[in-house]
Amino acid sequence: MDEDAHKGIDINSRWVKKVVDGFFNNDNNGLSPYIIDWINHIIDNHKTIRTVQGNIGISANRLKAYKTLKNLVNDFQGRSMCKVLEVDQLFYDDFCTWLISKKYSDSTLKKYADDLIAVCKFAKRQKVVSNPELYEITKYAIKRKEPLTLTDTELQKIKEVNLPNNHLENTRKWILLGCTLAQRVEDLLNIDETNFKHVPDENGNLVEVIHIIQSKTGAEAIFLAEQVKEIIKDGLPYKISSQKLRDYVKKVCELAEINSPTHGEIIKIIKVGNKEVKRKVKGTYPKWMLITPHVFRKTGASYYNYKYGTTVAKIHTGHIKDETLKIYVNDNLSKKVTVLLEAHKEQGLKEKSVSNKTILKVIKNASGK
Repeated sequence: MDEDAHKGIDINSRWVKKVVDGFFNNDNNGLSPYIIDWINHIIDNHKTIRTVQGNIGISANRLKAYKTLKNLVNDFQGRSMCKVLEVDQLFYDDFCTWLISKKYSDSTLKKYADDLIAVCKFAKRQKVVSNPELYEITKYAIKRKEPLTLTDTELQKIKEVNLPNNHLENTRKWILLGCTLAQRVEDLLNIDETNFKHVPDENGNLVEVIHIIQSKTGAEAIFLAEQVKEIIKDGLPYKISSQKLRDYVKKVCELAEINSPTHGEIIKIIKVGNKEVKRKVKGTYPKWMLITPHVFRKTGASYYNYKYGTTVAKIHTGHIKDETLKIYVNDNLSKKVTVLLEAHKEQGLKEKSVSNKTILKVIKNASGK
């Protein structure tokens, strides 16, 4: 105790628990017991790490989040290296309280606190000794917010607004395509001609669809190509970075006068202690200030769920967690295409005959008849 106190380490309940846990649990199979080392391991091996979904490698956004988590854990632990074994409800709550003191928003706080748990669970899977409470921790809860979406009226305003330059015209196309396809931005921006495929329905008719394998989960999302015919009549939008899309979307929405007062969070520079830092700040703002590319996915998902029901909505979005969609998880692509055709026909989307002007094509009977 004297040695640690001399080093400037706080002698508190966490310190006592750490000493006791270290005495009774010191067999780590030769692996590092420290949280920071496992964060570094994930960062250093990000291209080959297997995710809980079974995919190999983590996304650029996840990598960025782990690098931020590394800095946060270093600041939190100070001179006392925190072990995976220490992470129980008390540790988790202490970390959340510390993040609150640093003025992080509820959503950001929850993300980093839950990422810390994820790191410890990863270490446990590598046979590092962990706390018996690790899988029983009650996580920080935030009140569910009404998802921010664009209304039909607002989408019409975006379609009709006069835009001053080509890159905003291109952004308009990404907005309309994004709200139709309801994909995460990394999947949306990677859509090209290779995603357009002809697939037989259950009657053997070839139908042109947009087929997407999502990068985050490996899930499948399917659309009838007819759904985007008007948007891409002059071709697909040209590719831009996700950051430029975030910036340009706000400008398009501002020019389209998407101005209704809306509660949300925007990033501002505030003072925490003696430092100026960027933090999300809650408030009521003109709606255009809150629009991000993720709003496209929420808009599309809400529309399909309301108009067609859960099953069709989740074929479109690629979600697979809902119980009502489980019957489709192992079904083939033809089955899903048939479900979409039937659902959209009921809503007035008519199948058209072959033409140079149409995108949806019933080519021929796949059986050759």
